[in-house]
Amino acid sequence: MRLLLRYHTGDAHYPDGDVAPDDVRKILGSLGWIPRQSTFADDKLEEIIGKMPDTIKDEIRAGTPVLITPRPGLWGIVSSETQNQLYIRLIDHDMETLRSVADKVVAEFPEAFERQTGRDLGFDPEVAIRRFDSEIRIVVGTIEDAHTTGFLNYARTERPREHFLVLALALLTSLSIAASVIIFAAHDETTWTYWRGYLDRGGTTFLTAALTTIVNLYFEYRNWRNDNRRVRWKQ
Repeated sequence: MRLLLRYHTGDAHYPDGDVAPDDVRKILGSLGWIPRQSTFADDKLEEIIGKMPDTIKDEIRAGTPVLITPRPGLWGIVSSETQNQLYIRLIDHDMETLRSVADKVVAEFPEAFERQTGRDLGFDPEVAIRRFDSEIRIVVGTIEDAHTTGFLNYARTERPREHFLVLALALLTSLSIAASVIIFAAHDETTWTYWRGYLDRGGTTFLTAALTTIVNLYFEYRNWRNDNRRVRWKQ
């Protein structure tokens, strides 16, 4: 299987945004994605291109392709096949591996590109995983900026179980406190005092659990938000 990402190097503000091959190599080298053995890399690159569909082989070769390995054992090709775009293809037999490395690429490549060129114009939103030897799509996804999502939306959409748990704990806390206040206002008997004690302890326990969940969820959100870009796959 192969995964295709398209990165924009130019736009209306940068009409001549094509990047020189040497600069592309510098960007990829700064990420540690270029194999050290040049002879092996040339042979591997030609081997991979030779297995591509005939409709895109010539385009890849004309785009000054560079062999990359974003993760040990996983290969890819970066080429400049159209104006103001870099094509990043990742190749592997395992779909989950491709998905994981795609997140790595969309998170790390723009920063390296910006360090070299002073601009980051982002990826084309659409991502597709295809069969290695054809244009048949197996699964598609969309690149989105995770950091634009607020904490409440993150909890609701990305952590629905924890979101429901916090709401349930908040409801139990409110009910426990309300019942304790009602008993305090309406009953003075010693028997009711025991019930008040249970309710107070229960309310404190529920509140502590809710706050602990919120704090842990917030730290997860911060880590998630720092991953500026990610791929949301359509099932």
